[in-house]
Amino acid sequence: MYTVVKDDYPTRNRIVPESIVRMDPVVWGSSPGPLDPSAVDTYETRGFHTTEALLAANDVGNLLEETSRLGRELGNDERVVREHASGDVRSIFDVHRLSDLVDSIIRRPGIAGIARQLLGSDVYIHQSRLNVKPGFRGGPFYWHSDFETWHAEDACRPLAR
Repeated sequence: MYTVVKDDYPTRNRIVPESIVRMDPVVWGSSPGPLDPSAVDTYETRGFHTTEALLAANDVGNLLEETSRLGRELGNDERVVREHASGDVRSIFDVHRLSDLVDSIIRRPGIAGIARQLLGSDVYIHQSRLNVKPGFRGGPFYWHSDFETWHAEDACRPLAR
């Protein structure tokens, strides 16, 4: 006998795309953090936040070098996805565990601090992926929702409050 489980995030069982009502809050708390109240309100309304110059130019350069290094050193590791035609690195999964540089950047108050502020609790990295998309080369990255994708793949879901 099978038990039917209600899926609160029905990602794979819709034939026709449709909007569904969001069941969980957008902002989970009111913890202090790097965002001013106006930015938090905007996040709650729009569902995303943008920041000008989050990374310094040298950070970007260092991350590009790190991507090349990881691509060379990891070879055919299953966490590296390569372009079919060229063999260039397309994505690297679990990058926060593979790179001290990436790990140190994502722990910065301007990055992890924003997540703590919006979630109202401490945070951790469940998954990470570095996508490399050189202009006008390689395959596309289609629009998608990472939460919905990973919920379907590994049952990643918000903790009950």
